[in-house]
Amino acid sequence: MKASVAALLLAIAAAAQTPVPSPAQKAIASAQEQIQKNAAPPEGYNELAKALVRRARETGDADYYGQAARAVEESLRIEPDNFEGQKARVMVMLGRQEFFAALELARKLNKRIPDDVLLYGLITDACMALGDYAEAEAKAQWMINMRRGNVPAMIRGAFLRTVFGETEGALEWLTSLSS
Repeated sequence: MKASVAALLLAIAAAAQTPVPSPAQKAIASAQEQIQKNAAPPEGYNELAKALVRRARETGDADYYGQAARAVEESLRIEPDNFEGQKARVMVMLGRQEFFAALELARKLNKRIPDDVLLYGLITDACMALGDYAEAEAKAQWMINMRRGNVPAMIRGAFLRTVFGETEGALEWLTSLSS
């Protein structure tokens, strides 16, 4: 009995020490698996780039942006004008704080496909970083208008409210997400 309890405690302790992969790590593994199965289409590289950007944000490790940029390069080598690869490029630029270039490319992509919700978010992010809060607010509002209850839009709206000194309004805005 004591041996089985000790074995159980050891198993629990080992399981507790085994790190659970983060959502970004899971997405990286999934994209890598997709690329291993079929490296021809750009989609796997696009997903890998986006997951690596998420991992960079999770860890604060800028090396992930370099890996993401290489995945974008491969995606665009396969299909130079693929829209999702270009969006991933904007995400990498934002992560590397290349705000002017990111905004320019995001606006160009927005003209190409004007109803892509994520692009409005990327434009919002670049505008906030550059201090153009009026445009950031307008683009965040477009996100909300396009898709009510859009969590990324609501988060960006809350950030803008804090910029405008409306901290209580930002908290109220965010807590409305759970209602």
